Amino acid sequence: MKRIVICRIASVRTLANNNDRMNSSINRLTRAAVDNTTFSEWRARAMSAIFKLTIECVGGRYLYAPYHFVMEAPVELALGELASYILDTIDFEGGYHLDEFYLANNNRGRKTFLTPDGEWSGDDDTHVMAMPLSAVFPTPKNKKLYYLYDFGASWCFQISKQGKQKDALASTEYPRLVSEHGVKPQEYGDDDM
Repeated sequence: MKRIVICRIASVRTLANNNDRMNSSINRLTRAAVDNTTFSEWRARAMSAIFKLTIECVGGRYLYAPYHFVMEAPVELALGELASYILDTIDFEGGYHLDEFYLANNNRGRKTFLTPDGEWSGDDDTHVMAMPLSAVFPTPKNKKLYYLYDFGASWCFQISKQGKQKDALASTEYPRLVSEHGVKPQEYGDDDM
């Protein structure tokens, strides 16, 4: 099990490329390896802190009414896992369309991608989907995190962190839905409207 931790450290180091927030995650992984902690023990400790997030649908071909939900998620939840949770919560099929995470002042603003230089490289985005929430939050001043799903229908979700991270409740499973508000959008529209 210790060998897996060391391999994960090496791969995370390769992806970090001087990103300070990513480096803090690496430091936690490194400390886990030095302390002879297995990856599962480290993950259990990391999952003991949570963020409260508001996910608001701010755009999409068939968005007819406002919709948002509030969730609690471990600070080490990967962006790819967050994407799956968003799509599951709003009952989208998921997995069939291109998607991306980016930072911007608003959903139509200039995009800053979660890469070392902030530019889209056209390469595989596996490193972005593996990035933990703790590497993204807090976002730079005036920037918000966005998730764009299905480039044709342009489903856009603004992801905002509420307050500071807090301790997880021992008997609670995360991520978890806290509340929903508004009318859920339908991925392919509604013939009755």
